Amino acid sequence: MKKWIVACALALGLMGHSGTASAITLTSTACIPGSVSGATACQGIYSGNDSPSAVANFFGNATGWDFLLKLDSSSGTETAATGESLNVTGNNWTLSGVAASTDVMFILKGGPTFSAFLMASGATGGTFDMLSALKGNGQPGPGLSHWSVYTTMASVPLPASGFLLGFVLACGGLMARRRQVT
Repeated sequence: MKKWIVACALALGLMGHSGTASAITLTSTACIPGSVSGATACQGIYSGNDSPSAVANFFGNATGWDFLLKLDSSSGTETAATGESLNVTGNNWTLSGVAASTDVMFILKGGPTFSAFLMASGATGGTFDMLSALKGNGQPGPGLSHWSVYTTMASVPLPASGFLLGFVLACGGLMARRRQVT
């Protein structure tokens, strides 16, 4: 009986926990791919804040996006622990240290909204505007609040995974043969 009461109390406590996930909702205004030079597509305008869980499936990415870095101001430079960096000065941006074959997604947040931009392979710099975000009054063009960069990690090439599978199977076969001999 005591275990049941403890379990119910724990469940009720967890239901009231807000967690760290943030809900996003699509607004009635659409983003403009040309708001960031080098973008091939955009999604948004969303209200709320971006987070890895909120943007996981953007642009049909079934494996999700990996958070790389966040410039938490309207200008400056932010460098990831792995060496990649984003520099924003005025309406110009520069991304360095990201392999040309890596998929890159930018999130530009301004006011209560943000939009996501899928970048062309190898795009390393250009201009941007904030017309794909809305002010609190619903008008476009708030100031830049923050700029997040997400990437996809390179998958293991098929030949390498094939060699690994072959090695594991060969080891298993040798172990089985060894048991039969002894």
